[in-house]
Amino acid sequence: MSAIREAFLFLIKIVFELYFLIVLIRFMFEYFKVQTSTLPPIVPYIYKVTDPLIQPLQKFLPTHKGIPLATGVLLFLIKAIEFLFIILLMKGGVPSLIALLIWPIGELFSQTLNFFCIAVIVVAIASWFMPNQYSPFSALLIQITDIVLKPARRIIPPLAGFDLSPIAVLIVLKFIDLLIAVPLIRIGFSLA
Repeated sequence: MSAIREAFLFLIKIVFELYFLIVLIRFMFEYFKVQTSTLPPIVPYIYKVTDPLIQPLQKFLPTHKGIPLATGVLLFLIKAIEFLFIILLMKGGVPSLIALLIWPIGELFSQTLNFFCIAVIVVAIASWFMPNQYSPFSALLIQITDIVLKPARRIIPPLAGFDLSPIAVLIVLKFIDLLIAVPLIRIGFSLA
């Protein structure tokens, strides 16, 4: 692959990954009904950057049973368009429709699992260095990670005051990523 193609491939991945992360954060805010007024001043920019694409989708895809469908569909579309550009650049052609459906689903799943892994690690480290200290950011991360940590805490009790549930959650999340998301990504890429 030429240096120009590699440079453009890098640029495409960075731009799409950053925007995907911003939309994923908004999805988490909406899904967990986070009070954004207590968060850092960067939060309004997350909404400002994502509103132009989410608001038109919300007319057709309202929130259903607490799931922000418009934001979820935008996450899928970001990954699908990223994949389209990657295949166009790498192979010089348009990927098959089935590949254009499978790869983004695998990527969306993998990126969401990675987001939870990073959030669990941050919460665990914060609990070591700043126990019993409240901040809006740590409260947000605790609220987001509780969906995966609470079930693990019911099964794995603390050992000598040390909470092992984050380690178990990280292992399970990575196992699911390798078992489901990574094969979907590979299948989608091979079908392109």
